Amino acid sequence: MTLASVDTATGDTVLLSLPRNLQQVPVWSGAGRVPYPADGLLNAVYREGTDRPGLLAGGGRAVRDPGAELLKRTVGHILGMPVPYYVMVDMRSFRQIVDAVGGVRVCVPEPVPVPRSQVPAGVLAPGCRTLTGREALWYGRSRTDSSDYVRMGRQKCLLWALARQAGPLTVLRSFQRLTEVFAESVGTDVPRGLLPALVGLAAKIRDADVRSLQFVPPVISPGRPDYAAIRRLAARAVRDTAGPDGSAGGGAKTGDARPLPALADRCG
Repeated sequence: MTLASVDTATGDTVLLSLPRNLQQVPVWSGAGRVPYPADGLLNAVYREGTDRPGLLAGGGRAVRDPGAELLKRTVGHILGMPVPYYVMVDMRSFRQIVDAVGGVRVCVPEPVPVPRSQVPAGVLAPGCRTLTGREALWYGRSRTDSSDYVRMGRQKCLLWALARQAGPLTVLRSFQRLTEVFAESVGTDVPRGLLPALVGLAAKIRDADVRSLQFVPPVISPGRPDYAAIRRLAARAVRDTAGPDGSAGGGAKTGDARPLPALADRCG
């Protein structure tokens, strides 16, 4: 689960990623903490909100998706910053979005095992090339011979590559199909009136500095997370992504004092 914090003046962005297996989650109603098992995982919060919409402060019956709303409020509480909107894309839709824009070009640094039922070769071989929607889905989804945390890194690279490659002309050519996909299976609470401004912001992000901070070992322990430290690191990442002159590159310091990396450096 990733929160994108975007400087609307420059498009510079920091992606803050929480692992699905985060435990001792402070589930947040919007007005207070909701009882939740200590070993309950972050990826179960959505179902909790769906099954119990009354957990939401202000009432959940009038909310379009109580599960997404409870998760949005909880992620905001964990990171210590407001989350005004969410976008939720299911796996099938992600594949269709990639195909609609003609695939996504990425550099695969090492072999990624995938199900032969999905990709006949059974592996995505190293190298730089354009992935189909199905290949991109499994590039981001596979954790065979790796981990959730490695998978999170690949997912960020996919987001970065799509943001760079899906320019206005590409989106215009694919507009009808993209509209169909979004109508079918993309959930969001972004109001329609905000869309024109977001289109302009997306154009800035394509050429802006995008950095990423993942709350995974050794930065934090998902089994025993230090939530105060998570909030401090998140605030510093957002604050320090911009340098003293306003340009990106100040670099938030993680637990090992290294600068927050640009996705371009990580993804190739």
